Amino acid sequence: TNICNARCSYCAYDFQKRKKGIMDDKVFEKAIDEYSIIGGGSINFTPTVGEPLLDLDIIKKIRYAINKKNIDNIWFYSNLISLDKFDIDELLTSGLTVLRISTCIKDSKTYQEIYGVDKYKTVLRNIVKVCERNEQLKRPVNIKLYLRNHQPCEDALNSEDFRNISQYFDKKDLYIKD
Repeated sequence: TNICNARCSYCAYDFQKRKKGIMDDKVFEKAIDEYSIIGGGSINFTPTVGEPLLDLDIIKKIRYAINKKNIDNIWFYSNLISLDKFDIDELLTSGLTVLRISTCIKDSKTYQEIYGVDKYKTVLRNIVKVCERNEQLKRPVNIKLYLRNHQPCEDALNSEDFRNISQYFDKKDLYIKD
């Protein structure tokens, strides 16, 4: 999909001229089939501009891809704003191997400056939900946290929200981008 639910300050989404939409199932399946035939490997479901969780068929697409002979790794970046549209268990057991969460953790004002929408509390809640359920399911998905914050980063890293969220991540799964 090249549809998004945020207006990130670092993204070219607002400048795209292409028609916005979700990839047709037939086109998707043809691409996956051909990719598998030529050797396959890892698949990144992250569009150049867009949010993967706005494709309500993403779980079906992940399952289709992971069942191909040569597909061994499926991952994507998400802002998690739309996580509530999915059954978390289905997402975590779909065959997805890595979920990279792109967010800002500091406060609502900073989040809105960077992501362009007022969804800070929704995202914090969704991070906790997906991480806790992933733990309960014995970590079928490697969840990584990519933070985008204003400098100095220490302000964000010292925030109460970051301390609460960071408990769900190993240090090797935390990435900070200024």
